[in-house]
Amino acid sequence: MLGGLCAPPRKEGLDDDVVGDRGRRRRTADLDRIAIEAEQKAAVQHRLHRDLGKTVQPRNRGQIEHVDAGFEADDEVGLLVKSFNSMTDDLHKSKMGLIEANTSLEERRKYMAAILRNVSAGLISIDRNGTITTINRAAESMFGIDASPYLFRNYRELLHEDHLALVDSFLQEMKETRMRVLEKHLELTLRDKVLTILLTLTTIEDEEGKDSGIVVVFEDLTKLQMAERAAAWREVARRMAHEIKNPLNSLQIHAQLIKKFLSMNRDAVTPELHRRSIRSSEIILEEIVRLSGIVNQFLMVISPRKIDLQPGNINQVIKKVLELVSPIFDAAGIKVITNLEPVETEILINEQRLTQAFLNILKNSEEALAGAAEPEIRIASRIEGKELRIDFIDNGCGIPEKNLDKIFEPYFSTKFNGTGLGLTVVYRVISEHGGSINIKNGEKRGAIVSMHLPLTRLPIKLLAEKVVES
Repeated sequence: MLGGLCAPPRKEGLDDDVVGDRGRRRRTADLDRIAIEAEQKAAVQHRLHRDLGKTVQPRNRGQIEHVDAGFEADDEVGLLVKSFNSMTDDLHKSKMGLIEANTSLEERRKYMAAILRNVSAGLISIDRNGTITTINRAAESMFGIDASPYLFRNYRELLHEDHLALVDSFLQEMKETRMRVLEKHLELTLRDKVLTILLTLTTIEDEEGKDSGIVVVFEDLTKLQMAERAAAWREVARRMAHEIKNPLNSLQIHAQLIKKFLSMNRDAVTPELHRRSIRSSEIILEEIVRLSGIVNQFLMVISPRKIDLQPGNINQVIKKVLELVSPIFDAAGIKVITNLEPVETEILINEQRLTQAFLNILKNSEEALAGAAEPEIRIASRIEGKELRIDFIDNGCGIPEKNLDKIFEPYFSTKFNGTGLGLTVVYRVISEHGGSINIKNGEKRGAIVSMHLPLTRLPIKLLAEKVVES
């Protein structure tokens, strides 16, 4: 019984053999699988190495090709291939973008060069070291030169001493005033011809605000100026003929009246006719004086003579003029307020000419104040840099905007009895003193005449003068 309940004895040798065969088969299969995978990876690596070699030494210079593994793979090698292909796409796009940008920049450069080459104004560019980098065709034609020998040379080696001193003065003025653009009118003698040139100097700044050089533009105004002068003289002749015609007509009429009076019998002469003939002779004399004034003012405007300038005090000239006009201003109820800054300095003036200019300005102000409720004229002087500024300000009717540009033209006048030479004389006098003048309307009403006269040396300011009303 016990033997029936027990398991039969095992044949251990047979079981071990079976187990061993199965294990060997499994190990063999695993080795085969590993070998196949290794071969596949080796093939991928070989192709990757070969295709990477193609990118290092491409068939077309500058062109990067994709890596083709021949199959889809999700392992490290597949990811590497995908990353490499993505990189080549990005590089290709970047390269094409750079090519397009460079092409666009080159086209713009050529376009700008063509514009600069063909503009009518002469143009010369100089870098920060003083080297000439550009000379366009107009500059070549204007100066009668060929640009080639002058390009990429320092301008200081090429200019004459007098021209170099002039350029240095311009550059010094730009430096002192901190101006980026400076305009000057010059008369240059080139090839035995005198040219009127508008010179414009413009500094070039980089993105950081540092000076990179300067551009010089030359505009030949000679022909334009000649045309403007011819047109101006035609207009002057027309207006002068008109001014002279009026007194001539009056002279003719009153001369005929006197002739009639003289041809009559004494018995027919009445006291009234005698009085009228005397008045006619008086009018003839007045018109002759008027004609003489027109001629004298005309000569004053066109006279090329150089006036005699002597050191003087502008404030004293203004006070003297106010004494001359005070009876007229008092009768018209015009209040004058002065705020003159005393200055100890040498300023060259011609007192007689300046007196005439100031009288003309005040006469215009008086006429503009006719009908004003509280007529008032303010006169102020102050130092501005190296100039003395003088302002004449009234609260009159002002000047129509359309007439502001014509206000200094000879024989331009909106007055019934105006000669149109008063402000022309003023402009001429201030120009003779090396100064400038402009007229504008006030913010609310009235006009402001501002003039600048150069100082011969820096002023020494004294205590400010109190405002004086008269």
